[in-house]
Amino acid sequence: METISILGCGWLGLPLADYLIGKGYKLKGSTRTRSVLEVIRARGIEPFYLVLDPGLRGDSVDEFFNCDVLVVNFPPERRDDIAGYHPAQIKSLIARMESSPVKKVLFVSSTSVYPDLGREVSEDDNAPPEKPSGAALLEAERLLRGSSRFETTIIRFGGLIGYDRKPGRFLAGKKGIAGGNVPVNLIHRDDCLGIIHRIIERNA
Repeated sequence: METISILGCGWLGLPLADYLIGKGYKLKGSTRTRSVLEVIRARGIEPFYLVLDPGLRGDSVDEFFNCDVLVVNFPPERRDDIAGYHPAQIKSLIARMESSPVKKVLFVSSTSVYPDLGREVSEDDNAPPEKPSGAALLEAERLLRGSSRFETTIIRFGGLIGYDRKPGRFLAGKKGIAGGNVPVNLIHRDDCLGIIHRIIERNA
């Protein structure tokens, strides 16, 4: 039985932990809110309090990183210095991982690493992102891929929807909206869970 640690048990991370438990994996999950620890524990997930601000601190940090696969699943915060702050968080994370048993990292990134091209994109599209959060994620990807101590798989999800997240809410109350024919990225959370599981299952 593989042990999987999920750094960031929020809207995607907590259902992911539930899903993977159902597939027979042993799960550890982190939160930066102490009141959520019991919520995580009640679902059969071993809970950990961890914070990256941007240095890594928390409770039983070494035990959290004692796993086969680490899923890094926390988005850049909304702050003016995010282009430097988020990579600093990832550097702190890498420093701890390089002295841990972690051999496989799955990094949940975003399509915001691409500029607004209005068409299909691929890994070969390397124009710089337009938003600081996209630049922060692209640098985070580069840092993780640069380590020789573990292997990193990057998933660029975009437009996560499902359950309480309905696409219409992004337009609610707005008037005179332009660009009705502009392409939009959408993916259902259930599909995200299946994709992540398949990557882990196949060691892709």
